[in-house]
Amino acid sequence: MLQVDLDFPLFFWGIQATATYNWIFPFNSWTKPGSWNWYAGVGGGGGYIWGWGYLGTYGWNSYAGYGFAGVAGMLGVEYNFKFPLQLSLEWRPLIGPTFHRGGNIGFCYESLYISALALGVRYKF
Repeated sequence: MLQVDLDFPLFFWGIQATATYNWIFPFNSWTKPGSWNWYAGVGGGGGYIWGWGYLGTYGWNSYAGYGFAGVAGMLGVEYNFKFPLQLSLEWRPLIGPTFHRGGNIGFCYESLYISALALGVRYKF
């Protein structure tokens, strides 16, 4: 399946778009009403985190915004009801560089854990 997501990582401190191609593997269902699947895939994504700050030991610290892009992975599990609804839990890390003002390049570590977990409710066509 092809999956395209628009996310708001870091508790709405940014925006991220991701597209992955996923392979679906069914579980042997132990329940009659619905079915379970797990899926894994790969794709790409990117986004922007705007400036944010926190009140630390030495007062308010703020950081300038930065853009990021990279390779996205996908690992998830879903439950399909008999009616057209799915519930899913997935981990979607994005590995790649960050692009800061002034030409500085770093590593996008936030998208490995903070913005990588998702709980989904989908309408299944």
